[in-house]
Amino acid sequence: MALWGVGKCFEYSNGNYNVRIETQKYSIYFCLSITDEWIYCRVGQNGYCEKGRAMLSPICIRQNEMRMIENNLLSMNEYKPLEECFIENGCAFPADGGWYWSINKITDDVIYLNGCSGEIYEIHRKNELYK
Repeated sequence: MALWGVGKCFEYSNGNYNVRIETQKYSIYFCLSITDEWIYCRVGQNGYCEKGRAMLSPICIRQNEMRMIENNLLSMNEYKPLEECFIENGCAFPADGGWYWSINKITDDVIYLNGCSGEIYEIHRKNELYK
């Protein structure tokens, strides 16, 4: 799972810009909507285990909100999610500050993660989005 999502992406459509950089350790996402006049920027630390994927966000900026951990140097350490915090068929936001997505299903080419509000996220072995 850690290797499948590695890559970069730049998309533009109807006044919306999406930029993603994914490494095994970090997930960087920048989204700007000129038409709707909003911005979202997030740097996250990726963590993986047998139960799913988690992300700890040391920096998150969006309309009317900015969050940053007190000591950003701590984000250089490996993020290890707490397996007991994963919930079946959904996402979780436990006290460690992480965002947790549990495994829904695994095939040879796709790992499906349970998102929030019934969403399903896909991690593809060969991600066409990231070329």
